[in-house]
Amino acid sequence: LGGRVTGDQAPINGSVTFGWFVRNRYLPLKEGDWREETAKIKKYLIQADLTDFFEDYRLENFDRIILQTHLNQLAKTRSKDRVLQIRAYVRDIFAEAVDQGFLAKDPARKLKPPVNLRSTDKTVLTWDQLAAALEKLDLRDRILLRLDITNALRPGELFAPRWKCHHVETLSLSIVETVYKGKIRPYGKTKGSLREVPIAEDVSK
Repeated sequence: LGGRVTGDQAPINGSVTFGWFVRNRYLPLKEGDWREETAKIKKYLIQADLTDFFEDYRLENFDRIILQTHLNQLAKTRSKDRVLQIRAYVRDIFAEAVDQGFLAKDPARKLKPPVNLRSTDKTVLTWDQLAAALEKLDLRDRILLRLDITNALRPGELFAPRWKCHHVETLSLSIVETVYKGKIRPYGKTKGSLREVPIAEDVSK
């Protein structure tokens, strides 16, 4: 079978494919550290940009040139952040393969970021453009936008607060929970997500 396996057992000859290793030896170790929605995104990226390309490729056949060439190709169509994220996954996957004894040397250890990474669009609104946009919004959306641009809230933090979170005496808003796909969650993306943020005296203006 040339190293191809199914289920959760490695072939006797010690040759395993990239797809098998990712599903049976890498992801099971990582999924416990990821929240459900985070896991979906990470697993999708690994599948789309790595496993789909190297599903049946044996770990022992990888070298630095193969991995660097693949990363350079991804840089032509993927965003800068996504390419850098994939590079981190590749390095982590192969480091794990070495740690678990599937490889003697790590082909991804010296993997470099491609030099042709796509530039990030840093276009911003002028103050006049922002004012014009605010004037076209209804009261609810104007309040949400002003809260967001003054406190850099994530969408899950912005739409979760209830009236009890609004403190008139201190002009602040307590972020005590977040919302995702219509469900309220008693936690945030990071430890610092649940916090108290200041609000303007009249955010509706």
